[in-house]
Amino acid sequence: MLCNQTANDRAMRLAAKLGFTEVERFEERGAEQWFGVRPPGHAPRVSPRPEGAT
Repeated sequence: MLCNQTANDRAMRLAAKLGFTEVERFEERGAEQWFGVRPPGHAPRVSPRPEGAT
């Protein structure tokens, strides 16, 4: 599960990239919020770190 402000474009793009889908939108703390879920067993693809990366 993930909650995020819809105005946070970077977080919204990351949520989509990680496979989250929208369940609902609601108003909280004076801003529109987004609630999403990821299907069970869904694991994001992770790129391997280059050698020598810290």
